[in-house]
Amino acid sequence: MLETEASRERWSVRFALTAVVISLGALLVTFLQLRSSDRAVQVAEHARQDAVTEAERQRVDAKNTLDQQREDTAAALEAQTKSAKTATQQLEMSERPWVVVEFRPSAPLEFSADGSMSFEVLAKFTNIGHSVALNVSLFPLTTLDGPGGRPEEPRERQKDVCDRMRKTGEKFPHGETLFPNDFTYYSFPLRFSKEDIDKVRIGKTDTISGLMVVGCVDYTFSFSPKHHQTGYIFNINRFALPGQSMPQPIRIGETLMPDELVIKRSFVLGGFYAD
Repeated sequence: MLETEASRERWSVRFALTAVVISLGALLVTFLQLRSSDRAVQVAEHARQDAVTEAERQRVDAKNTLDQQREDTAAALEAQTKSAKTATQQLEMSERPWVVVEFRPSAPLEFSADGSMSFEVLAKFTNIGHSVALNVSLFPLTTLDGPGGRPEEPRERQKDVCDRMRKTGEKFPHGETLFPNDFTYYSFPLRFSKEDIDKVRIGKTDTISGLMVVGCVDYTFSFSPKHHQTGYIFNINRFALPGQSMPQPIRIGETLMPDELVIKRSFVLGGFYAD
């Protein structure tokens, strides 16, 4: 009977050891499975990260390619626009009309009993360009040329006159039509009061320097929507004495015939421009 009990105890111990071994084996298998699962998760995470990185790289590449295509398209469009603009400008420069104006005395310069002065000039418009000038109009602003004035003042008056002409012409088109090499004349009577004359006396003398005509010719042409202008500043003076370069002053009260006067464009004052 003692042997039987001992045998049972040995079997119990063996069974317990076997159970422990089996448990350890199960734990080992579970550990290995967990390690394998972690590796699989890491591999999957690396694969996901690689996929995200590749997708971002492809997105950036696609964006850069699109941006480059847009830049290339914009550059090509700008080049085409510039080329078209240059061609248009060249066409305008070569085929456009050019209207110029000249003035000459057409009546005596006379003083009246009330001290006022009257004069008359004849303006000649000529289209020296290669196409028809439309809506040709002129507005001359005539003033007395006195000493002590600001050098920029005539140009400021010219700009004011030309700007007003352009705005008026854009709202209310009007004027003559001049074909290439065609011309027309306009007569402009001028009159100045005694007060105007007294303001520009040379010192305490009874003389004045001369007159000044400021303004521009405004016109359009068929293949350009904007108004074009030829600006001018002319000085009207008495002829200089023989051997002298400076013109003679005009004596107040003295009558001067047209052939005693000269009208010259004032290049010093920026007396001519064309656009």
